Amino acid sequence: MKDNPTKSPFVTASTGNHAMGAALAAHALGTKVTIVMPMGVEKHLLEKVKQYGPEIVHYGNDLNEARAYAKDIAKRSGHTYFSPCDEFMVLAGLGTVCVEVLQQFEVLEKPIHNIFAPMSDGALISGIGCFARDAKKQAGSLRPKVKVWGVTALNSMALAASLSAGFPVKTETSPTLAASESDNNIIRNGIDFRLARTTVNHVVTCTEAEILAALRQLHVQEKQYVDGFSALALAGFNKVAEKVKHETSTVILCSGNFDRDKIGNLVYGT
Repeated sequence: MKDNPTKSPFVTASTGNHAMGAALAAHALGTKVTIVMPMGVEKHLLEKVKQYGPEIVHYGNDLNEARAYAKDIAKRSGHTYFSPCDEFMVLAGLGTVCVEVLQQFEVLEKPIHNIFAPMSDGALISGIGCFARDAKKQAGSLRPKVKVWGVTALNSMALAASLSAGFPVKTETSPTLAASESDNNIIRNGIDFRLARTTVNHVVTCTEAEILAALRQLHVQEKQYVDGFSALALAGFNKVAEKVKHETSTVILCSGNFDRDKIGNLVYGT
């Protein structure tokens, strides 16, 4: 946004994290942004985005329809469209999570072997993968070859299926506790997909029961109040924990966008 040569307003589409990031950045820079969000976005997410003052347009039944409409708005208005998953700077920003992890382990003087993160449309996992790949080039006693584990919900397999096929495929999706996953039934041959193909080392698929167990573990045992999308990463780790028990692993908890009442019902049965 800061380096936008045309100084034109921005348009993007999202259901949560990207929407908040775009709204916050636009607010900080004093520029305008229109965010297209699918119909039926949960109220608590909408309120979080609204606090930064963007123009919000509701369109479509899913994120793919919202993105198509956002591009149409940009084309008709002359505004600048930017993608949540096909912009190098966006992916680099997401990937700084990996930089923080590597730096923290260097301070602790401990090696790190595995990073677990949810896959969704590929933006976060590809950003993490790029920095992990660079770390491998400087591998030493504290930076062995870091492996990136992408975790996907069984109910939403678009990216996992695309990586397995070697090209983008469309899949059927079902509702999932990892809500951000269910928005993506089509993976496009964008920067994020191409990077994920070369930087994600392993894919773990989790059922809804496994995601719920991880969500309960985080809330009850760890007192980490996150949503199902974050719990997905822990569910993946739990599934292969025996395999990596002699290695050091990090689980990325990347989203706290949850409705307290909904989470309370799921976790505590209240």
